[in-house]
Amino acid sequence: MEDIRDFCNQMADSFTNIDHLLEELGTNNQNITKISKQTSLLSLNASVEAARAGDAGHGFSVVASEMKALSTSCEEAAADSLSNKEEISIAISDLLRRAVQLKELVNSVSDNMSDLAARTEEINAAADTVNEISKSVRAAMESLTEKEYL
Repeated sequence: MEDIRDFCNQMADSFTNIDHLLEELGTNNQNITKISKQTSLLSLNASVEAARAGDAGHGFSVVASEMKALSTSCEEAAADSLSNKEEISIAISDLLRRAVQLKELVNSVSDNMSDLAARTEEINAAADTVNEISKSVRAAMESLTEKEYL
């Protein structure tokens, strides 16, 4: 039972560690979103400068457009990642709750087994007492039976 209890504790610790990693992932997603927004702003500035340059800035305009597309893709990926992180966090919380329930169940079973062992010892002691009384009664009966035949 102690091994199962230890396993439940280790499992709960693992879920807690995963939860911390998910928090870090959320922070990373926020950073990616900030970078994406800043890249989008740079893309806008580059587009303005390309427009000012006229035909000479056409190539730069294409680069600015690509930067905007990459920025949008990064922002969408970060949003998807954040959504996945939240779903994983909910699942981990559920698993942690179930691990706590399992630990409580193991503790309950362990307590019941201890109680059963104590009661079994009491029954064995009572059976030994009954056995001794039975031997005494048999001996007394044999003694009485011998006296009747004398």
